[in-house]
This record gives sequence, structure tokens and C-alpha cells, in this order.
Amino acid sequence: MGKVKNNIRFTKRYLATELNVDRKTIERDLEILKKQNKIIFIGSGKAGFWKIIE
Repeated sequence: MGKVKNNIRFTKRYLATELNVDRKTIERDLEILKKQNKIIFIGSGKAGFWKIIE
């Protein structure tokens, strides 16, 4: 998770590549983090990105 914390803006594609997992896994995990108020999505669905809330 260190690479992700250093890059506070990230996409599902970036995470899937960096963590070597399927995008569906990333989507499930992001939903959990979103419900815990640890991340937010900024922008439009196509051009947006996830940001870690510090």
C-alpha cells in the first residue's frame, strides 16, 4: 500500500496493475474503503480518480 499512499491520486487500472489483481477485486475493495470514509472519488466516471483522505 506504500506506492498507493505516495500517489494520493489513483485509478482502478493503476491499482490493478500495481497490485497484480483483477479490476473487480479493486472495485470491491474501493467500495469498502469508500464506506469507511478513507477514500473519495473526484471527477467524472471516465476521467476521475480516487483520492486517499488523510
